[in-house]
Amino acid sequence: MSRVAFLLLVLSISSLSFGQKITRFFKKDLDVSMYQNQELRVEFICKTSDSSPVVIRSFFDSKDNKYIGYNTLNGDIKKLDDSWVSYNGIIQIPDKAAKLDLAILTSAFPETISIANLMISGESEEIFNTSKGSDFEVLNYNKSIDNNVVFNDEPTTRLTIGNLILYGNNTKHGKYAELNGIDFYYEIYGTGEPVLLLHGNNESINSYRYQIDKLKESYKVIAVDSRCQGRSSCNRKRLSYTRMANDMNALLNFLNIGKVNIIGWSDGGNTGFELALHYPERVKSLITMGANIFPEGIDPDILKHFKHNVRMNNLMGVFNRQMRKHGKVSKMCLKYPDISPADLSVISIPALILAGENDVIIEEHTELIANSLPNSELYIFPNHGHNAPIECPEKFNNVVVQFLQKNR
Repeated sequence: MSRVAFLLLVLSISSLSFGQKITRFFKKDLDVSMYQNQELRVEFICKTSDSSPVVIRSFFDSKDNKYIGYNTLNGDIKKLDDSWVSYNGIIQIPDKAAKLDLAILTSAFPETISIANLMISGESEEIFNTSKGSDFEVLNYNKSIDNNVVFNDEPTTRLTIGNLILYGNNTKHGKYAELNGIDFYYEIYGTGEPVLLLHGNNESINSYRYQIDKLKESYKVIAVDSRCQGRSSCNRKRLSYTRMANDMNALLNFLNIGKVNIIGWSDGGNTGFELALHYPERVKSLITMGANIFPEGIDPDILKHFKHNVRMNNLMGVFNRQMRKHGKVSKMCLKYPDISPADLSVISIPALILAGENDVIIEEHTELIANSLPNSELYIFPNHGHNAPIECPEKFNNVVVQFLQKNR
């Protein structure tokens, strides 16, 4: 059976299981050659116009484009509100698989599906996020009474890639600033005291999707994609957190903003330390989540895995520009930051040091950071890890807002 015929069969079965005549198929080709025989996590938030369920399937091709097989995402399904539903599960990548096609099937009527977030990640890195590219292919078909499958020349399905508000890809609020040889993409929401959001390694503005909604109620939120990440451009210059701090100082000059409160997650926290050290007049308060001041602060097993990923990205980057850029950003963590506890002792602003109980940052290292800052508080999120802003957003937001209000 050819791959096309097989897909038609799968789609037909899906249509019958939904009990509807129309089914949609959205596809995104992803390179998974580095993840053979590994598990990838899929996190997906969507809504359909009539609350119809969706089925998420992954199809695999070999390096020479031969069809290998497919599986259906099995995992947790949670209703978030009257419209939005989250799907979380695991995809097992087969041996010899090189390409993943992700199919999202629904029988919604009228034909509308909205994707709030779709993220595919490995053990320690993000592979795909709707904020970094949403070029889904739409394949529509009608199943007639005699069970013949007829494809529409003009797909009638409306696919909305949206994060309720699509933070990180919001054409209404998104702007660019050309600074330090880079086109920086940024979005600004709300009014009030400014808060600068700095994301983690190989992430984007979208990683703060659960924080922006809350913070913009009381603050002017400036969210930016760091150089070589998200929608911001890249150049040949070596990456460091000091250089990124210089970038953020230039952005604040461009926006005519004086002092800001900084919230930095992971790499963003490292950049926050550098900003407070080199541009103390810019920083009113500093909040870091899962940050480190030297590479040895990262769990040794995670650091070893990270080094392997950097090697693989550099190797594959010869043929793939995106992987080359991904490897360049990842490599930064192996050498930087290079900050000492004595350096931190000169940062006198209020600081809130956050981490997860199961963080990739060693607990003693987080404590060292907090103890080295003369005006700091330490909070550890119990039963959570490095991704606490996503894993427990309400708790995370409450801790952050209480700190900001206390230090107005």
